Amino acid sequence: MTEGNPRGMKIVIDANVVIAAFATRGLCNEIFEICLIQHEIFLCDALIREVKTGLLKKIKVPENVVENIVKFLESKTLKVKPSEVDKRICRDSKDIMVLGTAESVGADVILTGDKDLLVLKTYKNTKIVTPRQFLELLKQNRS
Repeated sequence: MTEGNPRGMKIVIDANVVIAAFATRGLCNEIFEICLIQHEIFLCDALIREVKTGLLKKIKVPENVVENIVKFLESKTLKVKPSEVDKRICRDSKDIMVLGTAESVGADVILTGDKDLLVLKTYKNTKIVTPRQFLELLKQNRS
């Protein structure tokens, strides 16, 4: 946990994990709920747009439900403007916004299922982990 932060860690959650959290009752949903209660979640406009598009087009969630999810995200997370990041850092330029969001807040963790981000393992002082790895990290912090 981040010292001096009563809300726990600063976490950036990639769109793929947010989509999975709302699409199914599973690990991503459980992790998302833990993050809402115990930590601070940071997103940017582009991540919220990606969540909206993914829920509408990939998961086929009805538009009114998606609008409610977006309102929920905007009310329960902190929205920030991503820092500028060298595009050569990540092999998929669409993931730069995730790294920039993490950098702008000094995030402790990026939660993602994206292999292009996961291969980095860390970005500056931010760990890049899967939801399962994050659960293990939480268990280690408790012991």
